[in-house]
Amino acid sequence: MSCFACPNPPSQEAIQQALTILQNSIHYENGTVPLKDPLSNACHSQLDYHITAIEAAFSAFKSQSDLHVAHLKRYRNTLSPVHKLPNELLSTILLLSFDHRNYTLHTLQRLARVCKAWHKIVSNTPSFWTRINFDAPPHVLRLFLHKSKSSGLAIECCTSSSDSVLPSKVEDFVEMTHKYAPRWTSFKYKGNATQRIMRNIESAGKEKLRELSVHFSWHYRQSWLFNLPKDAPLERISLTSASLDWTAACKSQLRNLKSLELKDLHMNPPKLHLMVEILTASPELESLVLVGITTDSDDASASLANGLLEPTAPAIHLSELHSLLLKNVPAHFHTCFLSRIVAPRCRRLIDDAVPPQLFAIPAEESSAQQEPRLFDLLTRPIIRASPKLVISAQERLNHIRLVTNPEPSDEASFRPGVDLTFETDVPMTDLLRISQFVGAALSPPFDEEHINSGPQVIVKAGKMWWWDDDQDVVILPPAALEALHPYLVHLEIGRGVNGTQAVHWLAQPLVPLSPTNSPTRFTTDPLGIEVVP
Repeated sequence: MSCFACPNPPSQEAIQQALTILQNSIHYENGTVPLKDPLSNACHSQLDYHITAIEAAFSAFKSQSDLHVAHLKRYRNTLSPVHKLPNELLSTILLLSFDHRNYTLHTLQRLARVCKAWHKIVSNTPSFWTRINFDAPPHVLRLFLHKSKSSGLAIECCTSSSDSVLPSKVEDFVEMTHKYAPRWTSFKYKGNATQRIMRNIESAGKEKLRELSVHFSWHYRQSWLFNLPKDAPLERISLTSASLDWTAACKSQLRNLKSLELKDLHMNPPKLHLMVEILTASPELESLVLVGITTDSDDASASLANGLLEPTAPAIHLSELHSLLLKNVPAHFHTCFLSRIVAPRCRRLIDDAVPPQLFAIPAEESSAQQEPRLFDLLTRPIIRASPKLVISAQERLNHIRLVTNPEPSDEASFRPGVDLTFETDVPMTDLLRISQFVGAALSPPFDEEHINSGPQVIVKAGKMWWWDDDQDVVILPPAALEALHPYLVHLEIGRGVNGTQAVHWLAQPLVPLSPTNSPTRFTTDPLGIEVVP
């Protein structure tokens, strides 16, 4: 019986013939070795001769059989459907099988060891050899540069302050790769800023450079100023402590972007009107990240005077935007972007200082006549699609947070959901406002099926730490919980909060949900109440 599918398996006769040839090659007689005197030297020599002959015959037979089996296996592999694909299509599939942002020579070697066909494709396809990494040994860099031929190159040079790497070595690497600057498609640098490095960045990639990531080592309230590579068709830009001539860049290069990330720009940051110009000129923007941007008060006054913060200001249409992150940026940035951006595909919204007025709910008599606010259009689809919502007024009761992913996570990793925080002086009043906003975003449904499949809402209120001052006691309004029914499943009351009225309200019978009754809703899920001592 054959151990694998083969069109022509060896017959029993062929196997017997091979054994006969093996037996005859060592002069066997009826399967035994004639011995006259086992103790004589002649007999030992004869025995050694027969042992050597058997081993040689067996080795020759095994070599021939291994070659034959390998040939049959190769033929069997050619019958696999994957080998019927054209090499161009198969190479494309293999390129998609690993992460192009983080792979090494070892990754390609593992892929090439699958079979001869894959080895040939990996070895002869330049697209597999385009990642030039500072951490790779010199002979690996030469190999990648040779095999990539004329394909575009992704240059990466990342160091940290803890690395014992000489600055001259980093500069030599950047200068060495600069010889291939016309082939650059991506350049990522993280480390110290030097004039030699910035000079090489500014004069590179005029034809193919589409992704530029420059993260200079952080210095307190300092941003390095450099120029973008001239005429480079940039689509993705990420800058940390690396500022630009924003006025000139907006007119020529900061257009048609797909990703923009700016962090720690404390010196020479972009003005709000320039940021609006960048976003307006990039309708296909997919991700916007602004973290740690400092502007002067004059920019806020000028933005207000120019009408950038007015509710009637023109909308910024970003139809492809899926992620928006604003942290430690000026207040007028929050107001402008959250009230003017139209992004129907946004699935990730993180903001650490949302203006409270954006959570205002229009009066019922006027809501039917007014068009939906852009902030509502931006946030409500994300809220409705979230499996869990946590509304918390905790710590020192100086801020309220609405979040779908309360667990800490890496900002770089994409996690759908909302994370909105704003500071306030009257936390329970704003908690009511946010609860009404969330309740309006989740309603209606008027059928129990949608209620059961909707998000689960958790409310946490109170000072959670024993060292907090308990003198200022605030009242948890029952109307905030009423606005969240029937989605409220857990209530947690901590120090500094009087929840007597809220718990008393929860003990009352709730009116079943119907299209005609009051906003009070019915839930079949038991509400968990936790009082933190």
